[in-house]
Amino acid sequence: MHCSFSVAQYDELPIIYAHGDLDMATCPELGDLATTLIDQAQPRLIVDVLDVAYTEASAIDALVELHNKIESRGGKLAVVCGDLQVKRLIESVQVDREPAVFDDRDSAAAYLSGLPAAN
Repeated sequence: MHCSFSVAQYDELPIIYAHGDLDMATCPELGDLATTLIDQAQPRLIVDVLDVAYTEASAIDALVELHNKIESRGGKLAVVCGDLQVKRLIESVQVDREPAVFDDRDSAAAYLSGLPAAN
C-alpha cells in the first residue's frame, strides 16, 4: 500500500493532503510530517483525507494521537473527510475528545480560525 503527502497553506493554515492508502505503514510518515509542521508554527493543522482510497484502523489511531499532541500544545486539529464510514470511526473512538471532522476545507479552516463552521 502507498500513500503520498503534500503540504500547502489553506486560508493561511498549514494543511497536509493525503493521497492513496492510509495504513500502519504510512501513518508514521503522516505523524512525522505533522509534528514538523506544528513545531514550526502555531499548532493548528488541517489533515485532508478526501483523496485517501483506503483507511485502516491504525490511521484512525494516528489521527487521534495527532489530535492529542496538538491539543496538549494548545492547538486544534481539523480532519477533512468525505467518507461517512471513516467519519463515523473517528467520531466513535472512545476518548474524551476526538478530532473535529469536516466535509470540506472551508469548514475546517473556519473551525481552526474560531469562526462558526457549517458541518
